[in-house]
Amino acid sequence: MAFKVGDVVRLKSGGPLMTVQVAAAAGGYECAWFNRSDGTYTLAWNAFVEATLQPYPKEAETGAQHFGEGDDDL
Repeated sequence: MAFKVGDVVRLKSGGPLMTVQVAAAAGGYECAWFNRSDGTYTLAWNAFVEATLQPYPKEAETGAQHFGEGDDDL
């Protein structure tokens, strides 16, 4: 499965929701996400191979989500 810039993904092993920022020709993706610590959010990013990512299902969306609302798994 190929992801596009802007797709929301998650590692197959779990973790925060991430947004694809760069799709590399070699099957890798640079993704960004927010880490939460003591109520403060910091931007993080890293590169991942396609085999480690899964799409975040759009049907799971319940409308606009803001920081602090329903993000217990972040």
